[in-house]
Amino acid sequence: MGQTLMENRNGMIVQAELSHAARHVKRKAALKMINRHFPDATRCLTRGADKGYDSTDFIAAPRRMVVTPHVAQKTRHPGHDLSQRHRKKIEEPIGCGKAVGGIAQTIYCGPDRVRTQVTMPIAA
Repeated sequence: MGQTLMENRNGMIVQAELSHAARHVKRKAALKMINRHFPDATRCLTRGADKGYDSTDFIAAPRRMVVTPHVAQKTRHPGHDLSQRHRKKIEEPIGCGKAVGGIAQTIYCGPDRVRTQVTMPIAA
């Protein structure tokens, strides 16, 4: 299962992660990518996400890392609407990678080769 982290201002993917398909793996991968990309963040960051991330434990973890999660739910945070509009941009490189980059179905065995197959089209 592949996950990506996108920078909202310009729509560029800044992190990609590959993991085994399991329950709640998207949440763990998101926290790992945020930690890797912003290890010592001191200014408040935001993170847009879909309904799959709407859980109490996931909401609390990014807040400890100075990240305000904007999950697909009703909230009154001023940047929430903007974050949800930008969230749709993340689907474009994934769709392109599936259509042109060949990541819809893996042709390799082993996590390192599959990671390369997923990361290269996303990076391009």
